[in-house]
Amino acid sequence: MAIYDDKKERYILFATNKEAESTEKFEKTIPEEYRKRWNIETGYRVKNDFKIRTCTKSLVARVLFFVIQCIMYNVLNMLKSVIEITAYELKSLINEDINKAVRYS
Repeated sequence: MAIYDDKKERYILFATNKEAESTEKFEKTIPEEYRKRWNIETGYRVKNDFKIRTCTKSLVARVLFFVIQCIMYNVLNMLKSVIEITAYELKSLINEDINKAVRYS
């Protein structure tokens, strides 16, 4: 979709099949819809960052690992709003703390 903005003398281009009534409405609604969509795409992209691998066939263990994975993902998102940290850095810090606890406990 291309809309010509007379006020700013420029074209606004977006690849979409949605209709827009006016340039103002287009500029407000379509980018917001795409922003929400990118959050979904990011969720799919990073879903394996905290994947806990196991060979067990125990349903209880698999559900427990899934719950831990979800908690770690949510902690990462909360931390990202405060500090810059990647999933790899967070996993490394958690691993270091687990090793210290095992060694010195």
